[in-house]
Amino acid sequence: PDLPGPYNNLGLIYRERGDHEKAAAVLETGVEMAPKSDTLTNSLGSLLHDSGRLDDAIEQIQKAVENDPKNAESLSNLAVLLMARREPAKAEPLWRRLMEVEPDNRDARVSLAMALVAQGKGGEAQGILQEALRAHPGAPRALVMLGEMALRGGKPAEALPLLEQASRVKGAPPRVWNGLARCY
Repeated sequence: PDLPGPYNNLGLIYRERGDHEKAAAVLETGVEMAPKSDTLTNSLGSLLHDSGRLDDAIEQIQKAVENDPKNAESLSNLAVLLMARREPAKAEPLWRRLMEVEPDNRDARVSLAMALVAQGKGGEAQGILQEALRAHPGAPRALVMLGEMALRGGKPAEALPLLEQASRVKGAPPRVWNGLARCY
């Protein structure tokens, strides 16, 4: 076929079955046929990441972002990979762009805050997390992060109610329990 969609779909099927070699071959063929396809380049980048090829994955997903600067999945994937490579300053503008594309994306806000904290911008991160809580009251990741920031600042009494609230939310991040233990 001369359309990229079937290549992407077949590549994803091979990936789900655990055959990364076949998935890579199919996706690479698709990318060769349609180098401007953000879907194919993003899929190939994700597969490369799964295969432990972080630099190659970043290169592919960067192409996906260049092909479609408003593709939320590509923006998020690239930012996550840059954070994994300990490059929060490069991830920060991607999180900000994702927030412009998806203003209600609370995970993007919390991830932006993580990038800011990693750069020593805790005050700005705190403001972003407060915004996240105004938009999504009780968001567990935002509560946990604010609680952890309070603990790092030597304020366990401030951290405790945040972490307790987060612990009552189904699917709360497991690190909430470590934070609570540090409060007592």
